[in-house]
Amino acid sequence: MYKTKLQELCLQQSWSLPKYSSVKDGPDHMPRFTGTVFVNGLPFHTPNACRSSREAQNEAARLAYDHFSASRTPPREPPRLPPLPPPSDDGSYDSAGTRSSSDYYLPIWSMSS
Repeated sequence: MYKTKLQELCLQQSWSLPKYSSVKDGPDHMPRFTGTVFVNGLPFHTPNACRSSREAQNEAARLAYDHFSASRTPPREPPRLPPLPPPSDDGSYDSAGTRSSSDYYLPIWSMSS
């Protein structure tokens, strides 16, 4: 249900919870409902009448959820680090302010049969 999704979105954004209303129209044996939801100060109305108040409110919630989901910017990629400059002849990076390769010790493994 979009009402749940919209409520979760409001909680994530630290907005107040959605406020719903519906209006009944037509005879009792065949009622039609329109729904409205107010989210973050904006009203969203169902464009068409629905068969139940619940369906009308869910349709309004869908419109609001789609609106706010589309307007949210996707997460940015983390910044990329620039490549290291090429090492000097001895393999050090001293000119870049980093340690030289002689400062690192790697284990040497040998296999005997």
